[in-house]
Amino acid sequence: MLSGLQANRRLLDLPNELLLHILFIDGILSSNDLYNLSFLCQKLRSIALPIFLRTNGITDPERETNLYSVDWNPKRFRDPNTLNALNILPHFTSIQHFRCFFQDPDSKSPRNGFQEEFHLAHAVNRVSRLVQKLKRIEHAEIYLVWDEYFVSRQKSVPYVPMGEVKRWTDAFGYFLNLLLVRGCKTLTVQYDSTFEVPFQFKSKGAFSYLSKSSAAAIRGGEFLQWTFDRPLHNGKPILQEKIDPPLIPAIPNSMHCLTTLRIHSSVLLLPPFVNWTLSMLRDFPLLTSVSFAYIAFSTKIWATLLPLIGDVVSEKLTELAFYRGCPNLEPSDLLHFLSRLDNLELLSIDRSFRTRFRDFPNSHRLKWPGPPSFPLLPNLQRLTATVELVSYLLDVRPTIKGKTSYTALPRLTHLTVYPASRLIHPPDYIESTLAVNSLFDRAHSQLQGREVVFGLDAQMEFTDFESVTRWIEAIRRETQFRRMVLERLSEAELMQLTNGTGDSSELSIAFPRVEHLVLFQLDEEMAGSQRQQQHARQFPTKPAMLCRWMNMLFPQLDCLTFTYQLAAIPSRGEEADMTGEMLEALKGALKDSCPNIRTLVVGDASYHLQES
Repeated sequence: MLSGLQANRRLLDLPNELLLHILFIDGILSSNDLYNLSFLCQKLRSIALPIFLRTNGITDPERETNLYSVDWNPKRFRDPNTLNALNILPHFTSIQHFRCFFQDPDSKSPRNGFQEEFHLAHAVNRVSRLVQKLKRIEHAEIYLVWDEYFVSRQKSVPYVPMGEVKRWTDAFGYFLNLLLVRGCKTLTVQYDSTFEVPFQFKSKGAFSYLSKSSAAAIRGGEFLQWTFDRPLHNGKPILQEKIDPPLIPAIPNSMHCLTTLRIHSSVLLLPPFVNWTLSMLRDFPLLTSVSFAYIAFSTKIWATLLPLIGDVVSEKLTELAFYRGCPNLEPSDLLHFLSRLDNLELLSIDRSFRTRFRDFPNSHRLKWPGPPSFPLLPNLQRLTATVELVSYLLDVRPTIKGKTSYTALPRLTHLTVYPASRLIHPPDYIESTLAVNSLFDRAHSQLQGREVVFGLDAQMEFTDFESVTRWIEAIRRETQFRRMVLERLSEAELMQLTNGTGDSSELSIAFPRVEHLVLFQLDEEMAGSQRQQQHARQFPTKPAMLCRWMNMLFPQLDCLTFTYQLAAIPSRGEEADMTGEMLEALKGALKDSCPNIRTLVVGDASYHLQES
């Protein structure tokens, strides 16, 4: 017979582990059941919510939270979702890495549905309520609208109503300020909003005036002024409407933590947010790293804004990057901007700038008023850029008062370039070896014997290691095939590929100065065009074929990097995709077949392979 204590024991009196087992027998509770269960009592909430979040991809919300706020409908705010679960999660006060997606940037994702363009502000406000309850967010990434296909437009409204402009400005400005107040160290804003705010900058002489008077405007705290230049749909002039731009609030010194700002959206550089951004660049003392991407506005706007940005960051910026999605940024404006950044230590310019610098007329290179009109970059240590841009920087021959000679890039220690052609087909390697080797030979000579590590960033290449290796081996072995390839080369190219001998039997297709190779990932499959398990003995494994490819093309390679993350592409926070089995196979192959390679980097992990 049960004692009184045992007879009166309730279900909630059981230990958590036993309670979990009872509740989830046969898996009868769905994800939504778990969410609803959390409202019954505090104990069930502490048990059910972590499981609900885990089923939605959030295993440790304080370490890393990937939030998909992709349903903007204000009427759906009570639905069971991760945002609502995080809002009621007990003892949840901080996030180390916070990613917020207002659209899923995965084109194959089932999450995305059609949303009303003016509902985005409501979705932002809902996320702000979560940020309000937190005391600290260290790293924040905000992804807005990457695909307008999923945005429903109101065709009956020919212009953006000013009420919607104000609602969006208030919502997003408040959201950004919340992140800053919570001690954010790195802030990324990527992709654009659902609509563009119609405006025109207000000044005498328009853009040219602003560019020339930017320093005075900044000292006076004015930055940019603008007017909205379209009427409302009912004919009422926009000029009569007033929208207060967002302002950065007073922030305690202990929360002035921002070191990195990734401006991957035109939203931050256009009204009504442009002055907010310029104020942040000026007033945050630790902010030394800035990058730009996905900014498609006009050349005229670039020419106006870059001098303003240069004036506020010229003395403190040490890291700068221009990634993909800046098609209208002219080389002259970029170089003039770089000329203001004497303290820059790291510079990365995307390969998409290659054609712009290749077609950049010499007559336009030095057209800007006032010295210096070219980038000296006296403190630059690490440079990643196209062959054409690096060549230009090495060509600079300024006349500096009091100096009879000039040393290009005097503190450079690492120089990385992209292939000069897309390495899709094996013959493409010839064009790249000619351009890259010529540049590196010149740089080695011009940099006065300094120890500079030369690198090749081939992340975007189609690295079919086997086909390239077989093609180069065929050139070396088969005279007829080698003659057919050489017929397409000029005499100068032949001399370069044969180390000046002109002897076709000494043809060398390789990158002899490259010490650091950067690749995206290593596919988890067998090498070869017909990859079948029954042919495993005929085809080497991927690590083995990679080693043959590297030994043939990179005889001086010291470091091999697999990034598993392309710049300015949203990360979902998973670990590097290389499996433990593949990693061990690769390390073994490198030790056996590539004795020169001493360091392997996979994602954020580094492995020392050979004894120094």
